[in-house]
Amino acid sequence: MDAHQIIEQLSSCLGRTARLVAGSPHDPSHHGAAGPQHVDPSAGLVPISLEGHAHYLRFDVERRPALSSHDYDVLSAAVELLRLTPGLSGEEWSGSRDAVVLRMLTGSAGERALALQRARTQRWLDPRADLTVHAILFDGSLTDLERFVFGRSLASSARSHGLFAGIREGVAYLLTPSDRPAGEVRGWIQAEAQQRSLGLVAVGSADLDHRDEDLVPAAEEARIAADIRATIGPAGGSGHSGDLGAWRLLHAVSGSRTLVASASPAADELWRASDPVQRETIEAYLDAGCRVATACKQLHIHRTTLYYRLENMPASVRDALEDGLKRSTLHLSLKLLRLRDGAATHPASVMTSSSSARDDAPTPIGVRPRAAAARGTAGRIPRSA
Repeated sequence: MDAHQIIEQLSSCLGRTARLVAGSPHDPSHHGAAGPQHVDPSAGLVPISLEGHAHYLRFDVERRPALSSHDYDVLSAAVELLRLTPGLSGEEWSGSRDAVVLRMLTGSAGERALALQRARTQRWLDPRADLTVHAILFDGSLTDLERFVFGRSLASSARSHGLFAGIREGVAYLLTPSDRPAGEVRGWIQAEAQQRSLGLVAVGSADLDHRDEDLVPAAEEARIAADIRATIGPAGGSGHSGDLGAWRLLHAVSGSRTLVASASPAADELWRASDPVQRETIEAYLDAGCRVATACKQLHIHRTTLYYRLENMPASVRDALEDGLKRSTLHLSLKLLRLRDGAATHPASVMTSSSSARDDAPTPIGVRPRAAAARGTAGRIPRSA
């Protein structure tokens, strides 16, 4: 953020107009008829030195409610961000701990490397320890200034044992030791956000090796993990980049819906269907590695019901299930569509009162013969050639 954006967001957060004025509030040229004003936030005056020159923040106080503790936090964050506004030379910012930490994500490639090295040299970060980077993704209701306030408050908490690395493209980043379980940290962040009624969308995490010279790649992986978690929910794994599996690959795919339909007509037909049961059944079946018992347990249906559904799938789907490559393409295409279009109803929500199957042996992909399904026997689906 530049100085203009910081002032605009400060005004929005305080609910009153704020201005950045050059000079000292003691300067007679800035005084009204009432004489010199006290330098006091409650009086609407806050001094700040920018690049060696005196400035002060001025905001309305007349007929306004007193500043709340949150207002003071926002004001303090705005002053800190103004002091660290880009424009300072490398020699100047390298001596400031706060400025060094923020440059780890927002500076040029050279500045980022220098900042990370400096943080390790000064032991602000353990130079021999790996770290976990947490990307905190918010909805559009918060300004970057409010996100900065929240991130800074997390780092100052006794429970954090971490370092707030600032805001990058609207995402807040917190660094914690890698020996602290990432799931525990994510749960704590979510609880703190909920307590403050903030619009937290998701938290993703990634590892930073102690030999890495740039924080940004790990931060980007953490952001992607948060994006995927926000889009598809728990189906995307724990929220750690190392657990994303195929979701990470699919996230990088930029193919259009037309391309997906061309690659897997079966996936396109299932996704376009007005009734989601067939899509959810196939997705659960493929997620289960085509194990009938596992799929039935996930879907809460009897194996006979599953056989019936498989038999009555569209021809394109039955054709894909009988071919290994088409089957894999169908599976990945369904996941890609889920990732692109948002979380659909989870397969486990397709519920019946039937009991689940007992057998957990893997069942090949071919469709069970109609006669066997009609009898309700427990025979296996014949193996495909």
